[in-house]
Amino acid sequence: MSFIRDHAVAVLFCAGADYDIGSFHVSSVSMTWFLFVLFFASVIIDFCHLHFTTRINVLFYSLLSAAGFLIIFYGFGLPFALETVFLVIPFIISGRLLLTKIKVSDLRIIAISLISWIALFYVIAGITNTYLEIAGRRFPLFPLCHIAAVAGSVFICGICGWFTKLKFISAPFVTLGRYTLWVLIAHLFDYTLFFIWDISDNNYLNAVIRITVDIILAFIIYKSRQLILSAFGKKSLKLN
Repeated sequence: MSFIRDHAVAVLFCAGADYDIGSFHVSSVSMTWFLFVLFFASVIIDFCHLHFTTRINVLFYSLLSAAGFLIIFYGFGLPFALETVFLVIPFIISGRLLLTKIKVSDLRIIAISLISWIALFYVIAGITNTYLEIAGRRFPLFPLCHIAAVAGSVFICGICGWFTKLKFISAPFVTLGRYTLWVLIAHLFDYTLFFIWDISDNNYLNAVIRITVDIILAFIIYKSRQLILSAFGKKSLKLN
């Protein structure tokens, strides 16, 4: 019964990492937390976009983010990781604005974002000795951590924009980028293959090993899906 209860609680709270609410323990649901958070955040954003003005939405999103931070700060949690949902909404909004309003490949934008990212990162790390981690519900010096993360994302996007011009180098990464959801799904096997992640004392080597294993798993999962769909397709044709 305790096994069923623990897993039911994990699914209800959709946590990206284990945490406690007083004496009440909430277990992680591994990478699936991301899908829950992305879904509910998108629903809230789309609903507000359809029913309210931009000014009201800005105020509403700000209040939601502050509420999410306070819920985590005081050691509480909401079903379906809603406190995390509230805090990631600004990231999604920022991403949509960057996609439509800002030319991230502009060298000035890249330089400003890099300087802002590094400066804010060292300020946050220096004061709190930690960093932003959404899955782990860590949002140090909120909202500075949000600004730092957006600045870092702008820099990475800008560099990638220039990088894609080098077709002979970027082609494999562009192809891999089309299948990032399958790479994410590969993280479902993290707890099964945990012994691989610390196979060496060199963290850089461990990172290369992990990326390689994740890509291989993603390829296997994707191909397995194709084979299953193909098999069902052939059966349906026979039935018809």
